[in-house]
Amino acid sequence: TTKPFNKEVFKSTIPSIWRPPSGIRCKDIRNNLFLFVLNRNEDRDWISRKEPRIFFNRNLVLLQELNEEIHPSKITWEHCSLRIRVWGVPLVCLSELVGKRIWQSMGF
Repeated sequence: TTKPFNKEVFKSTIPSIWRPPSGIRCKDIRNNLFLFVLNRNEDRDWISRKEPRIFFNRNLVLLQELNEEIHPSKITWEHCSLRIRVWGVPLVCLSELVGKRIWQSMGF
């Protein structure tokens, strides 16, 4: 995001949401890019099972596993799977067309 947000609150909130058994550290990489360092590989799986897609300050937090050969600042963000749940839609409106219209109304 380019919108301002409290980075210190973000860096303390994410670990409290994930709560990996062996702990977690956060490092600033560059503007709005953070590196979360886990103490064990098993903790990564722990977080993945807990559904890591979260919103912070109305922004989606995206995760990507690092490749040791690529510096974190060189990561490109290509896609993110996202599911939404819409309540109260009449049965007659449960169609692909209505789904696309709802999706577009959300700004996607």
